[in-house]
Amino acid sequence: WYKVVEVLPSPSQAQARGQAQAGGGQVELRQPLLEACERFGTGAVLSRFDPKLATHLKKLELSPQLYGIRWLRLLFGREFALDPDLLRIWDALFAIAAPAKRGGPWLRGTPTVGDDLSLLQVAELLATAMVRSVREQILGDDGQGTSGALMALMKYAAPAKDTVELLMCYVAAMA
Repeated sequence: WYKVVEVLPSPSQAQARGQAQAGGGQVELRQPLLEACERFGTGAVLSRFDPKLATHLKKLELSPQLYGIRWLRLLFGREFALDPDLLRIWDALFAIAAPAKRGGPWLRGTPTVGDDLSLLQVAELLATAMVRSVREQILGDDGQGTSGALMALMKYAAPAKDTVELLMCYVAAMA
């Protein structure tokens, strides 16, 4: 979730494996949590399901890390009441998630039907559903611009019509 460290092969190791030469001993750092925030906040996932909202958030220059890191790190624990909402959300997340194929299509973009999804990927879909559930507040910001959109996301409160079941139906449909 936080950091993936991979030591790149030395030039001699790369040649022995028939790979393009890489700087020997260099370290490549990836931060899956930040990448996940980008995908659901303004990137591939939100753009696929709601291009207008994704474009609006990009125009506002609202970084998804501002609200998304808390959502994902705490697995939505501050956005929903523990009993019964959060427990039902966690049950659904774990039920939908399956072992991801290492290096599968999700890492290169949007998943396709039949791909196995990891817990982080399913959490991304839930975060996308949450962003979409406050869509009207974000798009109709009443002249508040970025601050109004940020408030809708930072102090997330699902609209009355969006129950936990509806959010999880969105997730299942997107998966």
